[in-house]
Amino acid sequence: MKFVSSIVFLFLILSCTSGKLAAPDKPNNLIDKNMMVNVLYDMAVINGAKSSNGKLLSTKGLAPQAYIFNKYNIDSAQFVLSNAYYTYHTADYKHIYDNLQKRLDLDKKHYQNVVDSLKLDKKAKDSLKRVKASKIKTLKLNEKTLKKG
Repeated sequence: MKFVSSIVFLFLILSCTSGKLAAPDKPNNLIDKNMMVNVLYDMAVINGAKSSNGKLLSTKGLAPQAYIFNKYNIDSAQFVLSNAYYTYHTADYKHIYDNLQKRLDLDKKHYQNVVDSLKLDKKAKDSLKRVKASKIKTLKLNEKTLKKG
């Protein structure tokens, strides 16, 4: 999420000074908008993983950014040039980030449903344990009553 925040911050800075900057040339190898959404999505997910368990990634020797660039067959220069181009063209950049946000929101909703489902399963299991414990207690009391009688 830090990455997404950094990009948004960069976007805001550049949009405030857009009248002063010359428009960047369209790169020959411009990453199309849909792929840019996918690249930024993967970066956001991996950065989220790094923030929650970065030590694991580093001890395994994983290079998340290199993995993403390799996955999409792009390089860092291509990403930077494409990002700069889209940053200047704010309508395109907004489209990219709106789609990215929708995708992240869908994932959040999906995983929240999974967590809620797991909580319900745990609650049901706990209820079953209480019912079993109650039945065992009742059986023991019945045994004691029968032995006395």
